[in-house]
Amino acid sequence: MNVSLFNDEVKAYIKNYHSIVNFLSFRYGLEFDKAGNERHNKSLKIKTNTCLITDFNGSFSGDIVDFIAFKENVNIKEALEIFSNFCNVSTNKEGSFKLQKEPLKDNSYLKNMAYSLQANFNLANEEFIRCRALEKAFFSDFRFFMHFCKLNFLKDDEFESTLKEYFAFSKDDKSLAFILRDKDIIKSIAIREKNFNGEPVKWFKIKGSSNKFIKLIKAKEKGLLKDYCFIFSGIKEIITSELLGLNAICFQSDSMMKNIHLHEQKNELLNLIDNKRIVFIVENDKSSFEANLGFLRELIQLMPLKKGYCVFNFDEEKNADFVDFLAFLMKELRQDFQKNNENFSNFFAYMEKHFKSYFIKKMNLFLKVVK
Repeated sequence: MNVSLFNDEVKAYIKNYHSIVNFLSFRYGLEFDKAGNERHNKSLKIKTNTCLITDFNGSFSGDIVDFIAFKENVNIKEALEIFSNFCNVSTNKEGSFKLQKEPLKDNSYLKNMAYSLQANFNLANEEFIRCRALEKAFFSDFRFFMHFCKLNFLKDDEFESTLKEYFAFSKDDKSLAFILRDKDIIKSIAIREKNFNGEPVKWFKIKGSSNKFIKLIKAKEKGLLKDYCFIFSGIKEIITSELLGLNAICFQSDSMMKNIHLHEQKNELLNLIDNKRIVFIVENDKSSFEANLGFLRELIQLMPLKKGYCVFNFDEEKNADFVDFLAFLMKELRQDFQKNNENFSNFFAYMEKHFKSYFIKKMNLFLKVVK
């Protein structure tokens, strides 16, 4: 790193552990404990005394500016600008910084990235449909799931608009992005695969929404289980629930399931839940369990859950999520089709007939608590 680019003020931010943690959380969705260990990637650490970052899986070592350059494939000067903007300092001339009078709008970076990605996006492009990144982002049979949604739950124009709403694909670096919006404002982008020096690096997230962000999803005309309301957390889950046509309340992350009684969309949330059985989708980790439990406690204080609630926990795999459950479901469907295809000409037709009953049957296997 060229230290001549930095003045003392910027150096102070680069050596400030809390500033670095806040930046990594905001931009990439990373979470660190007090010892500097990333909660979901044990090889990624911040040294609390020097603020140097190491990621042995990615063979990386350096400070926060080096880390940005590595993650986003930009030069040091561009990386510095990204970090200084977050810290509300900007360049007046090279090597000189001053405090900004107005805070940087969190959404501007997300908009620019989304528009850039979507400029290269083409739903009809076979390269996008076949892209391995799409399968990595969901599961190996995602193309069948997409085909099924198009056949059974969504009209053609709904299916296409749903994809265009959520997905973007860059031909330049073969990266796939999921983009979340709330009332036409871009709230979050998750890059699922990106190349650095010709090699794929780990997926990372960019979160630009406030803790107030909730995405409420209404069931489609042919959606599943209209008497239920699912509680989801996570970007993949939001998109999947939309494609399935589930009644759902979707949070961008576990941390955003708090203080619902103060939420500006509280009444909309309660109306959606009213007279429906609640299904909490809990992942196989402590964070998800505690977040859903806290949300349940708040709901009980806000309104009686007339139809009761249940907790869905897919525990066939470590740290499994709802998408893992769908992958399991598709595998079971395929095996049954191979054993007894009932004279269906292809798997798509078989899946269209049996998916709903399979979904309900298999879901009931993993309902751990029912009240």
